[in-house]
Amino acid sequence: MARTVLLINDNYEITELVRQQAAQMALRLDAIKDPVSGVKKLFEHAYDLLILNPETCKVEGLDVCRKARNHTPDLAIIVISPAFDEIDKIVSLEIGADDYLALPFNPRELAARIKSLFRRASALNRLPEEDGRVDSLEFGELAIDQTHRRVTIGRKEVELTAKEFELLTFLAKKPGRPYTREQILHKLWGYDSSGYDPLITTYVARLRAKIETNPEQPRYILTVRGVGYKFAEKESLASCGAKDNK
Repeated sequence: MARTVLLINDNYEITELVRQQAAQMALRLDAIKDPVSGVKKLFEHAYDLLILNPETCKVEGLDVCRKARNHTPDLAIIVISPAFDEIDKIVSLEIGADDYLALPFNPRELAARIKSLFRRASALNRLPEEDGRVDSLEFGELAIDQTHRRVTIGRKEVELTAKEFELLTFLAKKPGRPYTREQILHKLWGYDSSGYDPLITTYVARLRAKIETNPEQPRYILTVRGVGYKFAEKESLASCGAKDNK
């Protein structure tokens, strides 16, 4: 079955460029000019990819991105815009975009970005037994179900976005191993630049707010000074749990 793409954009030339590339890649494309109609379409149908031009939506452009991410956590999102600076890129990624392209762009670059996102989605949707992953990661009350992409603390399910789940799983697979921000950025977003430290900091803070009893004194996601972050060793979590039960 062909993958489906929703384009929200009111520029004719951009729409035709994306339409031609989608045809070459055997993708089914729905192109919508009006952002309100685009969001409605997104909520009514299951798309694999959203390509969004914030200029189409004026002030509401990035809000459309946020709504899309909240509605469909696993949706791949590419933001395209002629007005990208480093702050725009970071903000776009922070609110849910997976990638961005500055206009004008080469159609081959668009194709490469789309293929990369689809490969990543396929890898994430692969069952644990298909790639040797452990089905469930458990750390005391915290349990990560990789098959169903669910996180629970005790009996309470924790609502995580796709990227938050990826970040937690990436760190939790290797307890005690420190990762630099660059390594995390490359793994989760495919970027090699070190200019996105605020993005990683934001995601770590959001994740801590959802899984830590006290985000100011985290037990699970720890800061490694001068390096980056790591997931706590099981031994240290066990000792913390013993102290909590005294």
